Amino acid sequence: MHELSLAEGLLGLIREEAARHGALRPVRVWVRCGALAQVLPEALELAFASLIQGTAYAGAALELIEDPLVLICGGCGAEFSPAAPAQLSPCPHCGQEFLHQVKSGQELFLDRLELE
Repeated sequence: MHELSLAEGLLGLIREEAARHGALRPVRVWVRCGALAQVLPEALELAFASLIQGTAYAGAALELIEDPLVLICGGCGAEFSPAAPAQLSPCPHCGQEFLHQVKSGQELFLDRLELE
């Protein structure tokens, strides 16, 4: 379960930002997660909750913003989202099946924090 190491890294970022702003603790944490990031949202939430339990960060809410996969067609340049991110999908505009570029859907980052 790599979500535990992701949650540990997330807590490190939160500590750095809280210290930078002179805050005591996070109230709400938003994480942006793309469809191809290979993160199980429930597992990340569980790991985060278990790591903050009994600490000054206990009670902080983790909000996951799930971004869909958006591709740019290698044939016509149109943007589209496949029905299932793990499936090879032809462009709905021209039928091109290969050479698509990923525009979004791979991201995984700390989007914003609410601190007190």
